[in-house]
Amino acid sequence: YNELKNANLKTNEHTELEQEQNRLSHSEEIAENLKLAISRFTKEEFNIIDELHAAKQEVTTVSSYFEKGEELVNRIQSSLIDLEDLSQDLIDKTELVQYDPDRLESINKRLNLIYSLQQKHNTTSIDDLLTIENDLEDELNAIESFEEDLKLLERKQKELFEILNEKSLELHKKRLYTAEKISEQVILQLRELGMPSAIFNINVL
Repeated sequence: YNELKNANLKTNEHTELEQEQNRLSHSEEIAENLKLAISRFTKEEFNIIDELHAAKQEVTTVSSYFEKGEELVNRIQSSLIDLEDLSQDLIDKTELVQYDPDRLESINKRLNLIYSLQQKHNTTSIDDLLTIENDLEDELNAIESFEEDLKLLERKQKELFEILNEKSLELHKKRLYTAEKISEQVILQLRELGMPSAIFNINVL
């Protein structure tokens, strides 16, 4: 239970970690291919965006001479906007891709812990591990509650035993006193009957 609790697992954590692990493990390859893609937009000999600008100008020149000419110009313009946005997104993503060996090591350790717990408890889901943790916690709380109840009963038993001993001692003293008084009265009566040496005792257990 402590192993699961100390792991501090979170739902879907392993999925997010695996995705980050995959990205960090291939960061160099990702950066290289993104840069190659960016070059398709920026290289001098054939620049997609420049070529589209030229195509737009060429179609615009004759758009008024044929049906749907303006529509074609608008479509080229829309494609230009999308490609310029795409080019900027590629640049932004390339700047974000960095190789972080310390972070990758931390992720690998965390995933190894998760995989180890999944194997130990025969499950492939973190949600199942969290359910097992909650069940174990409930069982532990039940055991602790039982132990507390048992201690309470033991204390009450001890208190009752002490009370019983006190009452028993009081009763014994009363019996001794009563037996002594009865013996005195019997002896007194026997002496009155002419038996001065008579002895009478009551044994109290």
